[in-house]
Amino acid sequence: MLQDYLIDEQYNSPLKLLKENNLSYVLFKQTKKYNHSIGGLDILITPIKKYKESIDLLNKNGFSIYFSEKNEPYKTMMVKYCEGFLLVLHIHRQIGWLGMKCLTANEVEKTKIKLNELVYIPSFENQLMIHISHILFENYKIEEYEYRLISDLLKKELDWKYIYSITEAYGWKYSFSRFIGCFKTNPEELFSNSKNFPYSLKNSFTVPANFKRIFSKDFGLISWFLFKQIFQFFSKRASLKRKGTLIAFSGVNGSGKTTLSKGLLKAYAKLFDRLNLNSEYYYFGWKPIFPWTKLISKKMEKKGKRVYDESINKEKIPNFSLKLELLFLYVFIEDLFRYLFHIYPKLRKRELVVSDRYFYRMYGQYPYAKNSRLIKYLVKMFPRPDFTFLLEVEVDILAERRKDQTRQNLEEQRDNYTNLIKIVKPIRVKSRKFVDKNLYKLIEVTWKDMFRKLGY
Repeated sequence: MLQDYLIDEQYNSPLKLLKENNLSYVLFKQTKKYNHSIGGLDILITPIKKYKESIDLLNKNGFSIYFSEKNEPYKTMMVKYCEGFLLVLHIHRQIGWLGMKCLTANEVEKTKIKLNELVYIPSFENQLMIHISHILFENYKIEEYEYRLISDLLKKELDWKYIYSITEAYGWKYSFSRFIGCFKTNPEELFSNSKNFPYSLKNSFTVPANFKRIFSKDFGLISWFLFKQIFQFFSKRASLKRKGTLIAFSGVNGSGKTTLSKGLLKAYAKLFDRLNLNSEYYYFGWKPIFPWTKLISKKMEKKGKRVYDESINKEKIPNFSLKLELLFLYVFIEDLFRYLFHIYPKLRKRELVVSDRYFYRMYGQYPYAKNSRLIKYLVKMFPRPDFTFLLEVEVDILAERRKDQTRQNLEEQRDNYTNLIKIVKPIRVKSRKFVDKNLYKLIEVTWKDMFRKLGY
């Protein structure tokens, strides 16, 4: 039913929710014939007084606010993860782009067209104004479906008196008329390229149109919006706050950390396509950052040794070892620099980082850790991930996967990671079950907090 208009069927749920609660709406970017695959569904709520009620209703039913009107006037962006799909809603109370109101919700509501029980679209006149205003004041380019839509609408018997009265009332009649005139008679004057879609509007067209917009009837709101955008641009870059999300996987060797890390990253990358967000995999095993550590490490590797061995196999665990205490401290400093220079900058840029292993491996993989005076304090001091997943697998399965390690060592690692639970309180995951069957359940655990941090 929705797919006929290139709307994913998953959007049935929020549309039915609105309808069942007697909340009127218009899918104002959709048309009967000309559409394109959507990244998010634009919904105009009518009348305006029902706008907040609609947002509250969606919030109560699992949606989270991603961007409020602080980010852009007249609309709220909401998201919800549902069975492997990210629902993205743009809830509008007016038709406006970047602070400029082009026509009101009431004007669209009066003449809306019903296509089926869930799909209501604007009249032909309003379709023309909505899509041209979007091209002029936000996108600055025209997609193929929009070109075909406008061409088709201009062949219809339209109420031009109504169209010109609206565009004049909202201060963009001159830009609209100029666009229509060029579109009909000389498209090359309108577009900087007309060989491959999308066609970009020429600067000689967009600059005057937007200059007039600034001095429209919404001058105060637009000026304030532009000021906030400039302020945000600099403040976000100056802020030290972690806006992104760090997810770390820990567990005994062979528990599936790499498989699950890369699987989760791939699943999130697919969801992020809709929102232009970045995600990155990071390996947090032993990988020296200091030049002298790299040099020593290379020399020792040539002799068949390593700076430290994750699988220390000793029959007797010492009560105290200065050598190992110093090793823990040194690796803490190395890993802290790796976090500060490799991970933290990405978190400031609102990115998702999925870490395969973390500093916690030092506690989990060294049998001596349970006797160490220092390691528990280093673990507490190290920057906390937003989510730490501790992968738990039966020792028999681990022994099959990691034949290079003794069963005793694997059992000691498992005991150490069990003790680690008291310090970092990770989310415990039955690794075999989640890797093979329920990867997306990890997203259900993490998505809401992630978007809460990203939101504005």
